[in-house]
Amino acid sequence: MSTMKAVCHRDTWGVLEANAPYWFTAPQLRDNDKAIVPRDGGMIEVTLSGPHVIQVLQATYRKSRPWADAFSHHKVVLRRIHAAFAEVVAKVDPAAGRGQAIPPVIIDDRIDAE
Repeated sequence: MSTMKAVCHRDTWGVLEANAPYWFTAPQLRDNDKAIVPRDGGMIEVTLSGPHVIQVLQATYRKSRPWADAFSHHKVVLRRIHAAFAEVVAKVDPAAGRGQAIPPVIIDDRIDAE
């Protein structure tokens, strides 16, 4: 996969950033990265490369484990991020040709969310 989009609240992405290891190079709010686009209601859309998606999966998996050095309320958010990304990635067919549409990862708990 070359790129993938994720849509979540900026605070959700902030938890990921706060718990990211030193090697994490995915787009970050604190850097005013152009790959992060604001949306309504505090939501953001993040464009990630394939390697960034792997970094998100690795960081969220490691930091959400019971023995990890993260706050317990952060671990809950990190597990949600990991589950949402893993669900979409599992649907990607590596044998598919170019142009395969990859659905965005959407993490949204609003009542009116689809």
